[in-house]
Amino acid sequence: MSEHTHSDEITAESSTGRHLPDPAALADREDIDYCEHTFVHEDADFCERDYAGRAIVGVTNDAGELLLRIHQESGAGVLPNVKITAADDYVAEAVRAVNEQTGIDVEVESIERCRLAEHDVEGEDTSIDATTHVVLSASPVSDDDPHSETDGVTAEWRDAVPDANGDHPADDDVRLFIE
Repeated sequence: MSEHTHSDEITAESSTGRHLPDPAALADREDIDYCEHTFVHEDADFCERDYAGRAIVGVTNDAGELLLRIHQESGAGVLPNVKITAADDYVAEAVRAVNEQTGIDVEVESIERCRLAEHDVEGEDTSIDATTHVVLSASPVSDDDPHSETDGVTAEWRDAVPDANGDHPADDDVRLFIE
């Protein structure tokens, strides 16, 4: 996990007891990793269409292992994540998604990264949309084991980045927490 600590940026306002400030304001913070990435899609019907962004959660346990969703076919691992609407609370949705995807209850601790995700259609000259990806760090509230396999994906504690991970922004998010 990075050495950032941003718990002061998460205030007690949501049902989880922690609320994220406006994600756009995070771009100006020197202590939060801000980046931009352009995702090129085959057509305008892409997975984040009509969403404000994505909450991505790096959950680390006391042993230093990271909770990953491992795609059984490819072996690649991604952090638990969820698409966010303009009305959603990033932190509350992140906590809910981690539980639904892995069976683990978590407490969000800090903001690690904010990514402006521009979405282009292959062959078009202008971006068709932009969303905000916020990477949060969290810790489990118990020693429960993650879920077993669902839809070809397992939730597992890992102490290294899976060999199948590459250079996609989701892989960079995993590397924020383990190398």
